[in-house]
Amino acid sequence: MSKYDYGYELVPGTTTFWAFQKIQPESRILELGPAIGNLAKHLSEEKNCVVDIIEIDEESGKKAMQFARKGFLGMEEGNLEKDFWYEQLKMAGDAYDYIVILDVLEHIRNAEDVLRKLGTLLKEDGEILIS
Repeated sequence: MSKYDYGYELVPGTTTFWAFQKIQPESRILELGPAIGNLAKHLSEEKNCVVDIIEIDEESGKKAMQFARKGFLGMEEGNLEKDFWYEQLKMAGDAYDYIVILDVLEHIRNAEDVLRKLGTLLKEDGEILIS
């Protein structure tokens, strides 16, 4: 079992529940640190969203991938402090309605750099949801 396995229930009062309520149906989402995919599951199944993920914990990321279109997993591809994920998304021309960063930024040494990169991946009217 992954150390980031908190189940798939969407619990009122949590940051995951807050983000789920903010996101509009049929949106394109980039989620950083999805763990096993709690939010991705509900967004893809209940709101018909397209979700891409970046997860450093490969075991958790593999579980989350069942709800995602594209994923960057593990210490090389899913490490926000490296540029692999960004270069791939930029090269693909991906643009998102929402970028979701729940309880992740405090674990990144250079969060400002990551946020700058993420800003270039948003649609013009896109939003970054941060907790």
